[in-house]
Amino acid sequence: MFKSEWRYLFQHKMMLVVLIAIALIPAIYCFIYLSSMWDTYGKMDDLPVAIVNHDQSVTYHGNHITIGKNLTQNLDKSNSLDFHHVSAKTASRRLRQGKYYMVLTIPKDFSKTATTILTATPQKMNLYFKFNSGQNFIASKMTTGAATAIKAKVSTQVTKLDATVVLKALHQATNGMAKAANGGQSLANGAKKLTTGESQMASGTASMSAGIDKLIAGNNSLISGNTTMTNGFNQLKDHSAALTTGLAQIQTGLTQLAQKTPTLAQGTLKLNQLAQSMQKQLTSGTFNQKQLAAESAALTTGLQSLTSGSQAIDTGSSKLLAGSSALNSGLTTYTNGVNALATGNQAIGHGLDEVQTNLPALQSGTERLSTGTSALANGSQQILQGSQTLSGSLTAAVKKLSVIHTNEENASALATPVHEVTSDIAKIPNNGTGMAPFAIAIGLYVGGIALGTMYEAFLPYKKPRHALTWWASKASVIGSVGLLQAILLNWSLTSGNHLHVVSQGAFFGTILLGSLLFLSLIFCLRLLLGGFGTWLVSIVLVLQLAGSGGLYPTYLVNSFAKAINAWLPMTYLIDALRSLISTHQSIVNNVWIMIALIVGFNLAMILRFRIGLHQSFVEIETNEDDN
Repeated sequence: MFKSEWRYLFQHKMMLVVLIAIALIPAIYCFIYLSSMWDTYGKMDDLPVAIVNHDQSVTYHGNHITIGKNLTQNLDKSNSLDFHHVSAKTASRRLRQGKYYMVLTIPKDFSKTATTILTATPQKMNLYFKFNSGQNFIASKMTTGAATAIKAKVSTQVTKLDATVVLKALHQATNGMAKAANGGQSLANGAKKLTTGESQMASGTASMSAGIDKLIAGNNSLISGNTTMTNGFNQLKDHSAALTTGLAQIQTGLTQLAQKTPTLAQGTLKLNQLAQSMQKQLTSGTFNQKQLAAESAALTTGLQSLTSGSQAIDTGSSKLLAGSSALNSGLTTYTNGVNALATGNQAIGHGLDEVQTNLPALQSGTERLSTGTSALANGSQQILQGSQTLSGSLTAAVKKLSVIHTNEENASALATPVHEVTSDIAKIPNNGTGMAPFAIAIGLYVGGIALGTMYEAFLPYKKPRHALTWWASKASVIGSVGLLQAILLNWSLTSGNHLHVVSQGAFFGTILLGSLLFLSLIFCLRLLLGGFGTWLVSIVLVLQLAGSGGLYPTYLVNSFAKAINAWLPMTYLIDALRSLISTHQSIVNNVWIMIALIVGFNLAMILRFRIGLHQSFVEIETNEDDN
């Protein structure tokens, strides 16, 4: 048995080729299918999206802000997606047509709003993202992630801009604080000078006070001496009359003595000369104290001699004695006055000496007082300047920092400055709805493979006379199964999965067309190519999975999958189903293409049936067995 089986295979080479081809199906499937989507996320730079920039530039703190323009330029240069800078009208049209998978719209006040984040009324910066999830559910997830990345990039740019403003304000405030510190240092220096000036002024004031005290003491001594001297002069003045009277009495007495006693004339003459000399000195005020005292003593001695020598002239002598006594009394008083005057002069001298001695100290104190006053004035001026600098710098710093508001709204706006406003022109409620077109197409094709495997579509149960009736007999069965497939699939989707579609009739008709399309393709391959056609049916399935764009957009698959996309029947079925489920685009072109393919495949089968009419039934059966 073992040898007979292998002998048969080697005798029938075509069967061996078929078995080898069947063994290759898993490898071909994995290679073609996985290769088509091997690096889809690495090809996102081929996924077309649109940018519509309405932003208008503004000037903010001396900076020209063009966030919208910068964002557009950066995205154009980026390799994250295939960005196209187009008008709003073009972007909207191509998004509906499925040529763009996302439209990013930048509003005209985008840059202006960025300048409000640190103000009293911060506003969110809105970026408008519009998707077409119905065109491709997986692509919508990719573009949603890209939108989040774009938002983060813009947020970073805006945060950097506002951080620059904050740092600039802080830097300017720091400069103001530095100036304030300099002003404070000037205040300190001025205060130090003020303290030094006050110390010098206090020292000068103390020195001046001590000198004034000593000056007052010398002045008091001077006043006391002047008082003593004045008293002496007064006493001299008071007794000068008595002294003059006494001298006149002596002169009269001597005259009488001279008249009465010639012998005493010479002594009297001398005494008279002495009296005149003393009177002259007293009258002129220029006298010599010692000389005056000596002359007075000589006069007294002479008078005593005259008294003892002449008793005859007793009366004159008595008068002369009385005058002499009066003269002695006046001289004593005069001597006392002179002594008082000398004492007063000495006291005045001491007072003047003390005044002269303390005048340098008084002058030094006055100079210190002047120096201290100048230092005090300079310190006060420096304090004033420092205060003005401090006040001006702090005011400038406050003004610079006043542009920064620190409310909770500002913190929130600074943390998330950009807000993404999303919309979807063909919103998909769930993953099943998004994957439904691809799943429906695969289900219909797998059902076709099963029917092609189980049902004999060529051998008739009665010898056919016409190719058309032969085809019609087989097509009636295949078409009925196809119709039943469409009915059951439509019911399971709408009732079981609650799939929402625009038109139930159009949806069912499209499913029916898809079922008939795949059945026509599968049976056409089998009828024309036999066993190889059956193998090729599996390969076509792999090709359609890879290149129909049911799972990933064709922009993300490899070049081979892109090239075969337009040649695959499943491409048109999937597009039509997407339009009915989500995108709401016209399906007329897709329907006509599917009808054309159905007609073409069936014409090819009719041709095969026509060829079969010229073969005997045995030949046909034999050929079928060989295949």
